[in-house]
Amino acid sequence: MKNSVEIKEFLGMEVRVVNHDWLVLKDMFSALGRVKEDGGWNDEKKKLDEFLELIDRKEHSESFVVLVKQGRTKTSQKVECIKLETVPVVLTQFKPTTRKGEEALRCWAEFMKFVNKLLVENKAYKFVISDVDLEKEHRDKLKSYGGNPVVLASMVSYAMGIILTGDKVKITKEDLKSYKDKTTIDLIECRRFFIEEFVRAYRITKSHKEANRIALEYTLENYKLLQQERLLEVA
Repeated sequence: MKNSVEIKEFLGMEVRVVNHDWLVLKDMFSALGRVKEDGGWNDEKKKLDEFLELIDRKEHSESFVVLVKQGRTKTSQKVECIKLETVPVVLTQFKPTTRKGEEALRCWAEFMKFVNKLLVENKAYKFVISDVDLEKEHRDKLKSYGGNPVVLASMVSYAMGIILTGDKVKITKEDLKSYKDKTTIDLIECRRFFIEEFVRAYRITKSHKEANRIALEYTLENYKLLQQERLLEVA
């Protein structure tokens, strides 16, 4: 079957698209100013292949035979291509060189602003930044001191209930989300502070009950919460 070729524009330069879905690689690299004066671009192709393999898109690089006009005749030529849908992510890895002038750089910069907007809107930072599980570290410490992490989990939930409602009710870590707008303190930080003080106190007292009392007292004092004495009585 004959492969169709269309002319499109990419970063201000004309490029060929094969079968409506494949961009000719040499045209892409030429538009990026990454083809050498002698016509070579093997180094760029190697970088691209490594990147495509890394993101599991190796099959998005393919070769096609197309007709190329040479003088008055047309001859068949094998061209390497990249799938159009993969071009945007590849473009994040290949900035146009200064040889292509201001227009290509301007188009690329606008594209990168668009990419950044999408990443911000979709909170992409969550894929690369995550919380260290400090609570697990403290649970492990407590266990090494002879304490029971299950008891700690129950006591910290009751402590947060006392802090937020004044009553001895359980408020788990997940439940804290619904109280976020009802207080000015950082509830996750407050919970973590209680756990740290609990583990520290247990190491000395070897008593869950006493560690709970000390941790709650220090937490109320640290966050300057009102009615400290009454809340301690509830605990």
